[in-house]
Amino acid sequence: MTKLYDTELHKIFSIFTNNKSKLLRDKNGFSFGWKYNKFVKSKKILYVGGCSWLHENFAQRALLNIFPNHLIINRAVGGQGNSMIIDLLEKDISLLNLCPFETSYLISFSEVGRNYNDFIEIDPKTYTNSCTYFEDILKLQYKKTIKILKNEKYYITTSFVKNCFNSNRNILDYCGENQIPKPKIPVYNFSTGMYEWMKSKKIYKFDFNKELSILEENRKWFENHRYVDDTLHPNSYKPYEDFLSNLNL
Repeated sequence: MTKLYDTELHKIFSIFTNNKSKLLRDKNGFSFGWKYNKFVKSKKILYVGGCSWLHENFAQRALLNIFPNHLIINRAVGGQGNSMIIDLLEKDISLLNLCPFETSYLISFSEVGRNYNDFIEIDPKTYTNSCTYFEDILKLQYKKTIKILKNEKYYITTSFVKNCFNSNRNILDYCGENQIPKPKIPVYNFSTGMYEWMKSKKIYKFDFNKELSILEENRKWFENHRYVDDTLHPNSYKPYEDFLSNLNL
């Protein structure tokens, strides 16, 4: 199977020229796409669902290089929430099932709480902290997804929050070494605004200051990964290439 590039992308494109655009060039000053191998015909379909972590240029190009004989349907969008990821999948799969081509699915969940619908299926009144509450929501979202994908070939994980529902590694696991110890209590949403909203709505009884302290501890650990930049996104092809090469799809 011929890839667009014979060498891994992170070994070719490693020179930053513009931190804002995250444009990487090779040793001769050329960026991705200047010179590449001939495309092969698409024989399969790879459906991708996720947030900005699979919508980034690094992700898009790594997908193109690692799955050269696939038609890639990338439904990942920046800021996408898990409920919408699931609803899009459910909408799309009925049509994909009519296609005569082998289709596999990569679903990478994002933070819990980006969609209002994340909150409507589990009563929060019995919870005293966001970790347990969000974790149970994410587990339920996973169950809904595998029900949709029954009899299909798939890989389901998370982009950067803890994968609490199966043993699959997530993208953050491939983002390099970290000098800060992993926090004992994880968070499933990294936005201070989310905790302020839950407090204002009195969704459940919790220690607001304690929750923010746990959040800050997790953010410091998150952003300290070697291949994570100050926008909390991967800044290299390497995490994506390592992640996608181990999917077995």
